Amino acid sequence: MSAPALPAGRAPRIELDRDGVVKRLLIGVVALYLIVALALPLYTMMSKSFVTYRFDLDRYEFQVSDEAGNWGAPVTAAALNASLDAVTEEALRTSTNGRLAA
Repeated sequence: MSAPALPAGRAPRIELDRDGVVKRLLIGVVALYLIVALALPLYTMMSKSFVTYRFDLDRYEFQVSDEAGNWGAPVTAAALNASLDAVTEEALRTSTNGRLAA
């Protein structure tokens, strides 16, 4: 007996049918959903953990009155800290829960 031979003509190709296209489209939709629902929130939480916060003493001003009720000129916290040296540069670095007393 001899082995069967293929008839002459074009070589067979594998083509996607309609179900194959729908399956690939649904897999793409599920992958996009997973990226949006899982990866983006995780990225946001991770990026916030690497953020450093710092107190900017130039943003705060103090104004004090005497016993008669006369108000003095406003003074920034940076100017007060420069004259009193109350807070070190390391203490100005903080986290989201950081507090700095006046």
